[in-house]
Amino acid sequence: MSHREKNPEPILIEAVIRKKGAERSKDTQHLARSGMPGAGRHTVEALARSCRTVLNLADVRLPDEYFYASLPLCVIDAVFSISVRYSSTRNTVERFCHRFGIAQFIRGQPLLPSEQLSVGAFIELYERHGLDYMTDSVFRNRQRTSTTNGILKSEAVLLFSRALRAHGVDCRQDAARIIGDEAFARQVRKIPGQRSGISLRYFYMLAGSDDYIKPDRMIARFLQAATGKCFSIEASHEVILGAWRLLSDEHPRLTLRMLDYAIWQHQRVRRTLVPDCRRRTDAPILVAKLRFRDADAEASASIRSRQEPRGPLCDAGASQRVESKRPNVRSETNMMRMQATIRGLGRCYVGGLEYLEVHIPKDAGPSLPVKEGKRVPIRLAVDGQWYAAGIRSTSRNAYIWICPDVLDSHGQGTNLAHVLGRAGFTKNDRVTLDVQGTSIKVESR
Repeated sequence: MSHREKNPEPILIEAVIRKKGAERSKDTQHLARSGMPGAGRHTVEALARSCRTVLNLADVRLPDEYFYASLPLCVIDAVFSISVRYSSTRNTVERFCHRFGIAQFIRGQPLLPSEQLSVGAFIELYERHGLDYMTDSVFRNRQRTSTTNGILKSEAVLLFSRALRAHGVDCRQDAARIIGDEAFARQVRKIPGQRSGISLRYFYMLAGSDDYIKPDRMIARFLQAATGKCFSIEASHEVILGAWRLLSDEHPRLTLRMLDYAIWQHQRVRRTLVPDCRRRTDAPILVAKLRFRDADAEASASIRSRQEPRGPLCDAGASQRVESKRPNVRSETNMMRMQATIRGLGRCYVGGLEYLEVHIPKDAGPSLPVKEGKRVPIRLAVDGQWYAAGIRSTSRNAYIWICPDVLDSHGQGTNLAHVLGRAGFTKNDRVTLDVQGTSIKVESR
């Protein structure tokens, strides 16, 4: 008999977590049957229909990150994955495992506690090497938890790990005792940038719980496309739970965690395959990207509408003219690279987030699509996401700037500060701009 067979307790971890999760979800399931505040029956049915249509629910398979070999890897992933492309998080975890020779994944039976990297040993790595070394030499990732009073995500990982240790959690087998625990949740939410609880929910999922979703921007976009509504974090959980209950009769092996992943993966693939819809003149996303809620843009549109002839043939001709002017972003022929700086404006949005702009020296003007005194629409890429934005220049300023207000790919208004912050950029960061026509990509220097 092998050593693992002599110690059968570790194989019970997933069953224990599922049992405790099922007990905690009884009240939530009751809400789903009785009307689901914030997620009405019609909304739930609309979401379920959308899931049936676009998701392959019969063949959902959780990826490797749901089978991390040690609990600290779940913490790293949960903290670093917020508001960034997941590839950067995956690279961060891989760097850590490679640096210290840590096993990254284990499917099936979990490792024995003695074979895992314990939470205590993980904290000792920080104490031995220091935060700066872990940030710059191990993770090689200086992303912050928030653009407003945020801290380095590497520091948030340490604070999260200390919260686990304070509640007696040292390995994966201990995780069940804190999943859904209010005292633990309160301690984690006190970490700067963790107030929303999204990282916490995702940590529960990575640690083995089937009872949670990660209501990030991918999930929010799918919900909005399927139902036409926006939801809070709690309401997102309720509406997806309701849809899952309808779908689980047809797909008995489907868990709430698996449904969340199927939605996330669908959105991720959709974003990869259709990064922009410039060739689809009937695509709503294109219409959204070309809508600028800006006084200058509206005034310009009004002037053009009065000057240009109207009628079906004229409209078609105008459409062709616009199409011919759009740059082919895949061609590198006319690509220009220039340096810029992220600047704060000294005033804040509701909630305290400071207005940010990207400032470019005027000597780069010939390469930029600027018109003195006017806002010019541009396509802006940050961290692989495309946005509809604007660029301006005036005679009294020694710089050209990318305006603070932007629209996402669904035509929803957001701001440059939020977009840059999610990509790990902060005020006064110097960045590189790749410019081709009216398409601009923001990259790290």
